[in-house]
Amino acid sequence: MSTTLNLADRILDTACNLHHLGRSHDAAQLLNRLASWRDLPRDCAEEAHVRLAEIHLEFEQPKQARRHLAIALALEPECAHYYYLMAVALEDDPKCDPRRADAPYRRCLALDPDHAEYQCDYGVYAVQQGRTRAGLAALRRAAALALDDPDMLGRVAAGMRRADRADEAKELLRAALFRNPHDQRFRNLWSKHQFDLLHAAQQEPSQRWTTAADAPTILPFRKPKKRTQEVGGKTIRTDGPSELKGPSILPLHVPRKKNA
Repeated sequence: MSTTLNLADRILDTACNLHHLGRSHDAAQLLNRLASWRDLPRDCAEEAHVRLAEIHLEFEQPKQARRHLAIALALEPECAHYYYLMAVALEDDPKCDPRRADAPYRRCLALDPDHAEYQCDYGVYAVQQGRTRAGLAALRRAAALALDDPDMLGRVAAGMRRADRADEAKELLRAALFRNPHDQRFRNLWSKHQFDLLHAAQQEPSQRWTTAADAPTILPFRKPKKRTQEVGGKTIRTDGPSELKGPSILPLHVPRKKNA
């Protein structure tokens, strides 16, 4: 048993190192081989399946990821991170109803309510599903948990803008910039917020100053009637000629005068 345990630990460590180095394919091969062992220790099996789930999520294979996460949750049913990964795998699957991600998200937050990333991702998810109040509550909780994390505040601000709370996102970023006046990352967040607002305003059709009556109208220009008046014993037309005469061109058989 000790020999199997040592070998399993070595294979798991090697696979984890390969994963950290970006060699996910090689790591997956080792992990699949390890997960197929019958007498694999519980903790090794749990980590192997979770690693495989993360790799499948990287490869945009959410269905395969859920299969490994189900095994990991059976081995450790009280892990908030596993429920979070399950929610992500359900949400990212275009063939799956996104509403199925609500239950694992809620279970994840119940187990670890003070994790900013979980709160933020659930907030964005809830806003997308039309539950704006719950989404904003989670986003505000995430911002309170990560007041000086520029990456997290940027994601929270993006979620608030999606929920039509641009003013709240503005105040959030302004307060963060006030607390960190010399940090360029927070200045970049403020600039990005202004740019995203301007871009959104340009993309939306402007209907504020346009109505149905503002459509172009073609006016009929009618030909005026002929009118004449007597001036000094002569008859003068006041409407001008109806048509302009073309240039006078002599016929070809008429001889031209030559210059002397």
